[in-house]
Parts: sequence; C-alpha cells; structure tokens
Amino acid sequence: MKLLAPYNGENEEILKETLNEQREVCNNIKLGSFIKRDDRRLKENSGSWTILHYLVTEILKVKGYVFYYQQLNPLAPEDHPDHYYQLTLSNDLWLKNGKKFGNFCIGLDGKYDLNNDHALVLTMVIENNAGYATPLAFAIQTIKQNILCDHKGCNHEWYYQDLPSENGFERISKYANTQLWNPFVMINKHRPSKIAIQNLLRGSILCWFHIMKTIGKNFTHWNISWSIRYP
Repeated sequence: MKLLAPYNGENEEILKETLNEQREVCNNIKLGSFIKRDDRRLKENSGSWTILHYLVTEILKVKGYVFYYQQLNPLAPEDHPDHYYQLTLSNDLWLKNGKKFGNFCIGLDGKYDLNNDHALVLTMVIENNAGYATPLAFAIQTIKQNILCDHKGCNHEWYYQDLPSENGFERISKYANTQLWNPFVMINKHRPSKIAIQNLLRGSILCWFHIMKTIGKNFTHWNISWSIRYP
C-alpha cells in the first residue's frame, strides 16, 4: 500500500504500470517460489546458515580458508557484535598479494545493505602489479593476524583458537605479529566504514570516484555550466 500511496487517484493503467516497475512487489509467481524454497529448506534442514555452517566447519576450515567465524548469540544486545554472525574468508594467495601489493593502501567496498540471507558483505581488494584488482579478504583485524611474513623458507604456520564467547573460532598466524602491515584504506562515503577502521590501520582515504561524484552533484545544485566545470 505504501508503494501505491503516491498514486492515489490515478487511473488503472498507471497503477498497473507502477506495479510492473516495482521489483519489490510480490506477485503470485514470486510468492509461490518463495514458499517452495522455504518449505524445502525446512524439510531438509538446509537453510542458508545451516549450509554455511557445514561449509565453514567441515570444508573451508580444514583448508585454512576461514580466518574468523562467530555464530550469533541471540541473548546479546542488538548493538553488540556477539549478536550477529561473523565470517572472514581468505587464502594464502590473497595474503601473499596483500603483503606484496597492499602495504601502502587497500580498498574497502560493499553494498552496505543486507543480502537475501540478511548478511552484510564487505570486500577488501588491492591493486596488483598488472593494474588489476585482486581480493584480499572480507575483514581487517583477522588479516593483520594472518598476513604472511618475509622470512625465506617459512611455511607460514597457523592455528585455530576458540573465541572467548565459545560461539566460534579464529585463525592466527604464528609470525603475523612480527610483520609491519599498516596500510591506508580507500573507502567511499560510508561513515561506519571510516569509524570501523580507526585504530586498526594507518587511516582512510576517500575514493576519487566518490569525490568527483559529490563535486558533480554540487555543481548541478549550484547550476554551474558544463563549459566551466572541468577545465
């Protein structure tokens, strides 16, 4: 009803067109698909987080790809980190690239809203020597605990330890603390990201794309002509 409120009093054709353009509007086909999917997950006990938990604990952890995993604690306050699932993934190749190309600056980006499983996904990337972006991980603190060292012949040993809350585990490299890995983080205008990285890394740099985008919006608001916007 909220979607149609601005169109109160419009004719039937306009209302139909409005409904067709709204992706969020649930039609019979979408509703049927949702019920079938939910029913299957309930019968098979294979909901999103059930599948994820198996993947994390039985497959990815054995390979060392899980750097941090925390299950939610529904009794914790909603503004406390323990109230939510947390998962950090990476691998030795990504860490090697992070050590080689990400010492000065890394990039942090994400949609900053929830996906279909009500999870927030943030991705860290670095620029390699070919000028292409390559993944680093999906968190920061755990990367600092696992960044590879420069010692020749080192096999980069690591181990898992349980979280104090006993709701998960984290991976820690034995030699990560001997490495100085403290780059800048390139972010967009997402203020929570800036707050989150304070005291973790060297500092934040605002992405050039978002700087120019903001300048362009202001130029439009100020009615600056295109001929003098960008000399």
